[in-house]
Amino acid sequence: TFYLDPFDSLALSYIPYELEITALIQKYVTSESVAVDIGANIGYHALTAAKIAKQVVAFEPEPTNYQLLKKNIEANRFSNVTAVQKGLADRDCELTLHLTPDSAGGHSIIDKGIGIPITLTTLDEFMGGHRVDFIKMDIEGAEGLALKGMLRTLEKWKPVVISEFRPANIRKSGIDPDWFFKVFSDLGYSLTEIGAPDGKITDDTTHNYLFLP
Repeated sequence: TFYLDPFDSLALSYIPYELEITALIQKYVTSESVAVDIGANIGYHALTAAKIAKQVVAFEPEPTNYQLLKKNIEANRFSNVTAVQKGLADRDCELTLHLTPDSAGGHSIIDKGIGIPITLTTLDEFMGGHRVDFIKMDIEGAEGLALKGMLRTLEKWKPVVISEFRPANIRKSGIDPDWFFKVFSDLGYSLTEIGAPDGKITDDTTHNYLFLP
């Protein structure tokens, strides 16, 4: 059972959603895993992980998506998922989340437009040193900021990471895209692109990457 947003922004009602990422979640999340979904939206990937994982922590700051996330957790009777109405960044703060008017999947702290205040924290602060085995991150250009706030977690636990990456948006957040990759290489991670983008590759092309320790 899955409750959708009014736009069905993930197109869950008529096409398979992110099959390659779903398959990687099913491959790398185990029955002993603590998985973290950063930018959980209404919970599709979080609940995919919850079918396998020991525990899932799902971060979603936007109120409507958060309520649907909770509703989907409850409808499917998952007791191992914790929904957190916060975003992740490089510090504890409040910022404006700019809303996309025709989709519930593109809200971003780096864009302009109608916005709402949201609370952000860091993964290091929230987890408090506790184990993390798997991270999926898709937060519309703020991935570099969230990465800055999880360095202790990465160094200590070396979780598998799946992350969206759009160079132009990473720069808008004040992060050097080269630094993003250097963090993982310095920690000994390998890098694999998940499905090459179609058409001409530009600075504004969205990529998805798998980082393996």
